[in-house]
Amino acid sequence: MSDILLVNTPIARTRPIADPDESVPPIGIGYIYTQLSRSGYQCQFVDANVGSMLPQDIVRLINEADAEYVGLNVFSSNLTIIRHIVESAEPRKKFLLGGPAVRFLVPEIKQWNPSGTITVVVGESELILPDILGGRVPLESVSPNVDVAVVSPDSRYYPSTINLPLDRAIFVNEPIRRRDLGVVESHIIASRGCQYDCAFCTAARSLGPETRARFRSYDSLAEEIEAIKARYPDTNCIRVLDDLYLRNANSIELAAKLFRQYGLRWRSMAHINTFHELPARWLGSIRDSGCRELFVGVESGNDETLKHIRKPFLAATAYSTVCRLIDAGIAVKCYFILGFPGETESAASDTIRLAHSLRDHAAIVGIPLRISAFRFRPYHGTSLYEELRSKGVAMTPIVSRADTTDDPDCNPYDCVSGVYAQYGEEILNSYMAEMERLAAPP
Repeated sequence: MSDILLVNTPIARTRPIADPDESVPPIGIGYIYTQLSRSGYQCQFVDANVGSMLPQDIVRLINEADAEYVGLNVFSSNLTIIRHIVESAEPRKKFLLGGPAVRFLVPEIKQWNPSGTITVVVGESELILPDILGGRVPLESVSPNVDVAVVSPDSRYYPSTINLPLDRAIFVNEPIRRRDLGVVESHIIASRGCQYDCAFCTAARSLGPETRARFRSYDSLAEEIEAIKARYPDTNCIRVLDDLYLRNANSIELAAKLFRQYGLRWRSMAHINTFHELPARWLGSIRDSGCRELFVGVESGNDETLKHIRKPFLAATAYSTVCRLIDAGIAVKCYFILGFPGETESAASDTIRLAHSLRDHAAIVGIPLRISAFRFRPYHGTSLYEELRSKGVAMTPIVSRADTTDDPDCNPYDCVSGVYAQYGEEILNSYMAEMERLAAPP
């Protein structure tokens, strides 16, 4: 018998994500599972994404499980799905909901009519959940069936150090065989929090100014890589999932040292301002340490848009920085967003042109560059969400594009939620189609 069932929930309602390579292991749930298990609780974990499960499959799973508690991760992009699940399951279940931005979802969650009870855990939950299950945490009632527990930085449950144990045995898709990249890849998280303040992101610094960014030690990361190599001998690449791993020159130096030490290739996020004026010898060090690819959030090719969304660089700086990486022999994946609130056709065209220019430069140099573009969606609590709300703009629920089209090749993580730019849906779709053509292999 299990005490708790933990489910990594999907964002699509009608069409599952068929390719497990599209879904990385949920490391955050892994930390929760590990702490609960170490506290003596019997845990069951199901990855609904890898299992290609739809909401009705999850409801059936929950109803058939003998666990008293059910833990679900919830986001703006699957809020309606989670509501369906908790309102459709058997009455005896006690739901625990959490996620990086769940504090902004509480006003909606408390309006739900769950079949059982809901406890929303606001903040990092791995250390508080064992005591919640043990009935040792006072909860705030926000509606007849919804309680809230808050883990703030002054809470005794706040993980001041993030060098936490992780039981990887629960991940059914670890490592991932990325045939498109020619690597067998495992995943780590090296930091929590964010030092940036992007207007579209729920992790923006201004949304949690009391929460400082925290970083794992070099020795902690080295120990985890050794554990990965022992458990998955085929792993030859590590993907660092968080945004701040390469946050400054010192962290870049340590990353190159770490992966050179273990002879592994690696992929990670990179930031324009960190790499803009980095000496060329450092770029060579990154390349020679086995860096397989860097992810760069360019977002827009228009300076006014970049200012609006609080990206602290100009489009020309983004172009020159990505070109520097390519010229140094480092493959890059650039992320863009189209359809920002108030965005003009001219601004969107600037983004298309920048993506073309980067792709053309990479083709000349002969270094891979990948393009990934998404439609803007207003995540609860973000600066752009509040901007739209203050203007009285009606925002439609975010849903996976897979639920709105018959296109079998659509990106399952490309969500839609209305159009908030100065142009309409037909024009936005044409821009997205152009970016998808750029994203196709040459």
